Amino acid sequence: MTVEALLDFIAKPESGNDPNIVWAGIKAKHRPPRPLTTMTVQEVLDWQDSIDPLYMSEAAGEWQFMEDTLRGLYREAGVSLRDTFDEATQYRLAYALLRRRGLDDYLEGHITAEAFAQNLSKEWASLPCITVDRNGRAASGQSYYAGDGLNKAHVSREDLLRHVRALKSRPIFSHPMPPAPEPAVIPAEVKEMIEDGRKGWAQSATIRNALKQAIGGPLLAVGAWFAAQPGHVQIGAAVALSAGAAAILWGAWRVISERRRKAHAAEKAARAVDPTPDAAAILSDPRVLAALQALAR
Repeated sequence: MTVEALLDFIAKPESGNDPNIVWAGIKAKHRPPRPLTTMTVQEVLDWQDSIDPLYMSEAAGEWQFMEDTLRGLYREAGVSLRDTFDEATQYRLAYALLRRRGLDDYLEGHITAEAFAQNLSKEWASLPCITVDRNGRAASGQSYYAGDGLNKAHVSREDLLRHVRALKSRPIFSHPMPPAPEPAVIPAEVKEMIEDGRKGWAQSATIRNALKQAIGGPLLAVGAWFAAQPGHVQIGAAVALSAGAAAILWGAWRVISERRRKAHAAEKAARAVDPTPDAAAILSDPRVLAALQALAR
């Protein structure tokens, strides 16, 4: 049996194999604005987040992905927030859940079929638990989440174990899994600019270099000249130097402001592509990269 067959077996009681279905308890006015398979992963997450305070479940798609699960899963599955939440994307996500629940360990003989099936029952509530449910009651065909007023098992323990055990036959896949997208290579100058923008002025290479160029050489020359002048000239020079120092500080402030503006613009562009904490690490749009490189110049 193939992984696809196991996932199809799981999807049938979860959703009737419907990639556009959402939890039945969600009212029509709170349902997605269009079919799930035409929305991006980000749009699905935004919709789930918007109804989260209203319902006990915001499960969506063929394998009934919950918001917290989907938010922590898409990277693991090699999926981008910009990807369409279509059948292929949902399949990739479901396969990642199988692996998270011990598929590799099971195929390599590190855990038993019973242990793997029990793990699956913790992920998909329509599957029966194999040993005990979450309240410690011995398995007798009930869901792992039995008693929560929301979930119950829709297949038998025997059917679940039969599908799990059949995975040990080959092939595992009827067709190869599509490769995960390769992360884009971010130009070094863009990374440096973003990191520099996060530092305080004392740690910033940009600020240190600017102050060195603005102050270093001129200060040495002025110091030598000042020491050679008579007292009344030194007084006038001190006034002029004070004005000069103010101008230098003004220039340094402008450098700081410009540095922070560029860093902010770079991060904003990165988050427009993938609004996550490490968005800059997974940029793939060449237009965004070009814009960031232009900012770095």
